[in-house]
Amino acid sequence: MLRPPNTHMEYAQPEFNFPLKTNSMGIRDKDHAVIKPSGTKRIIVLGDSFTEGQGALFKESWPKVLEQSLNTDGEASVEVIMGGVAGSDPFYCRRLLEERLMQFNPDLVILALNSFDVTDVMARGGEERFLPDNKVLYKKTPAWEPLFAKSRLGRLLAMRVFACDWLLLSPREHMRANEEARKNIAELVKEMERSGGKNGFQLVVALQPHLQELKTGRYNQGLNSLGQQITGEKIPVCDVLPCMKKHLDAAGTSPESLYWEKDFHPNAKGYALFADCIRDWLFFQSLP
Repeated sequence: MLRPPNTHMEYAQPEFNFPLKTNSMGIRDKDHAVIKPSGTKRIIVLGDSFTEGQGALFKESWPKVLEQSLNTDGEASVEVIMGGVAGSDPFYCRRLLEERLMQFNPDLVILALNSFDVTDVMARGGEERFLPDNKVLYKKTPAWEPLFAKSRLGRLLAMRVFACDWLLLSPREHMRANEEARKNIAELVKEMERSGGKNGFQLVVALQPHLQELKTGRYNQGLNSLGQQITGEKIPVCDVLPCMKKHLDAAGTSPESLYWEKDFHPNAKGYALFADCIRDWLFFQSLP
């Protein structure tokens, strides 16, 4: 999932074209010293492209905005290390943390979850996807997938006649796959929390809304239920949706003002508000 290391590239989209520079690990970040400076708290953030900051400059991504706002006194006492990777999901995030980022000795790890993560795990599977020799094997797809991919008639029959979705699942199959995915993610989070106890970091889960979810005030794919399940395990969960909606209502602005119209990733304003909500929640929880 990582990008090529030490590479300059761009987010070449019709609506924007922001530069993207990777560090020696292939992550959109600078290189950090392995040894943590004395008196510094380190936060590692994990997530997909919504954490990596697609749709904004690097300094406008929510992890970097959060870092800046946590250091408003002028002393860089909090260091935020980026672990957001486009196309990632919670299981890739844990691998990245364990194999690459644990060397930085974090005090706090924030795992950002969104409804696309649930969809990804439904399609890819959980930990069982990882095979020896760094190989990955996703869930098997139906034998008729090539017909669905290449034929409009095939898609029409699958979706209109047999009521399959874009994951090639019937409504009943979708429900089962969704429940299994949420169960797997919840177990993963519990394992990460136990790892934090052994390795000296606090785990926090942040629920990240997409545009449509912010408009309706509720998450898709049962993400709210997943958040409640994680909370029930005494693991801190920061649900950002109510905070973002409250700020929008107070300002009299629309959710569309925070997202790109076609790409659907947040713009700089959207990432900034997400970071502000995370910061306020961390202060309330006395973290990090």
